[in-house]
Amino acid sequence: MDDALDRTEKMAYDLANGSYVKVLTHHGRVIYKQDPELLALGFEGHEAYLRDEFGDPVPETVNEVDPDMTRFVLKARRRDKWGDRTDVDVTVRGGVLVVGAVAKTSAELTQMAAEAVEHPAEVEFRDDDGEV
Repeated sequence: MDDALDRTEKMAYDLANGSYVKVLTHHGRVIYKQDPELLALGFEGHEAYLRDEFGDPVPETVNEVDPDMTRFVLKARRRDKWGDRTDVDVTVRGGVLVVGAVAKTSAELTQMAAEAVEHPAEVEFRDDDGEV
C-alpha cells in the first residue's frame, strides 16, 4: 500500500513541476517523431520514424504541467505560505449586546420595546485591560 501511495505522490509532484512526460496521441494513436535525415532522403510515413537504439520508433512527448496539482502540492507542503488562511487576528471595538427575553408575538415585542425606552438598561463597556 505504501508503495502505491509513494508512486501516486511522485506522479503528483511530477505533474506539479512539469517533469511528467506525456506521450502524444491523435485519435487514439501514438504520434512518432520523424527523422529529419530520412525525410530529406524522401522517406515518408512509418519509414521516416526516428528510431531508438533497439530500432523502435520514438514517440513524440511533452512535459505536462497541471496548475491545479501545483496549487494542491504547494498548499500541502508549504501550508504557511500557500495554505488556506484559517487564523484570524482581529481586535473588535464596539458591537451590539442583546440581553433580554424573546418575544413570542408582535404585541409582546411592542410592549418590550416600550419598556426598554422608558427604563433603559445601564451598560458599561470595558477593554481587556479594564479601561472604561
